[in-house]
Amino acid sequence: PEAVAALPQAQQQQLNAAIQSWPCSSKIKPLDVPTKPIITCDDSNPQNKYLLGPVIVAGTEVKTAAAVPPGAVQGQFAWTVTVDLKPKGQAAWRPTPPSTTSRSARPTSATRSPTPWTAG
Repeated sequence: PEAVAALPQAQQQQLNAAIQSWPCSSKIKPLDVPTKPIITCDDSNPQNKYLLGPVIVAGTEVKTAAAVPPGAVQGQFAWTVTVDLKPKGQAAWRPTPPSTTSRSARPTSATRSPTPWTAG
């Protein structure tokens, strides 16, 4: 990811080592603190690990959310999630740097597609 590439090489290596060594198991769950990043694993493929940033918009500021399957929209080839935000959530979302997310055309909603962490 772009934000990781901006880190000094030594920090990139430390971050990569921490993510790669994270134990993916149903018994060990990461501590979920909304203001801190979290490492989590794909239940169907434990080799896929995700580094998620701190919460940008609290769940209480989500008006509606819907999963959209591949093919539901012409040219869409992957699952996406559409989120409509309440006014406070919209205000929190706007300052998010474009490099961290993709945004829909409507300022009241956004979509994100997670990408598994890859070493390197």
